[in-house]
Amino acid sequence: MEKKRKATAELLGVEPTNDVKKQATDSSMELQRSTLEPILADEYLRTVDTVAVYIAKIEDRRQTSRLVKSLSDALPLGDQQHLKRVRCTGEGMDIILHAVKGDDLTGTQTLKGVLGETFDSQGLSAEVRVVQVPRHPPLTRAQFEQSNCLWPTQFHEDKHIARVLSGKLFSDQERATMENYMALAVTAAQESRALEWRWLTPAPTGCWRSPWEMGNIL
Repeated sequence: MEKKRKATAELLGVEPTNDVKKQATDSSMELQRSTLEPILADEYLRTVDTVAVYIAKIEDRRQTSRLVKSLSDALPLGDQQHLKRVRCTGEGMDIILHAVKGDDLTGTQTLKGVLGETFDSQGLSAEVRVVQVPRHPPLTRAQFEQSNCLWPTQFHEDKHIARVLSGKLFSDQERATMENYMALAVTAAQESRALEWRWLTPAPTGCWRSPWEMGNIL
């Protein structure tokens, strides 16, 4: 019988000891040394995905406002509304014409071929290029900084998400309270596993439930 108990204890990962309180204390100390990690939707954690667009250089800056308005009316950015239409570089100003359709990723195109014969392209260079720009609007500061390296991007920071990612959502007292709740849950689980070892029969796993607003344990 003793051999069977030891085998069961080894299988369950439980030492054949009655000192459950000591295990709970050790678990509590380990929890207090831990770091709380936020669990967020994938879109908050993803790297910057890109989409190809046609751009042209603005050769006559006096035409910039007219070109932005004309392109916005004729060829709106659609799913890329988070992008600024124009970017300034050391070599001048570039403007997004429209997204590349399908697999047409040719490095150079003619302006007329991209905009059509009827569009007033005065002020634009004749050469068109294909570049990669951010596909999705940035949801975090890190995504915004990565996106801006590709193309100027608009960003409206969610203060709540920013606090979550920076680890400032909870005060030190709130963190200590949560860690205490977790320690209680670990203690309940260890006591349950100890019962399994003693009686060699399945026992319910204990847990603690506490409404955060009340601070009471149910």
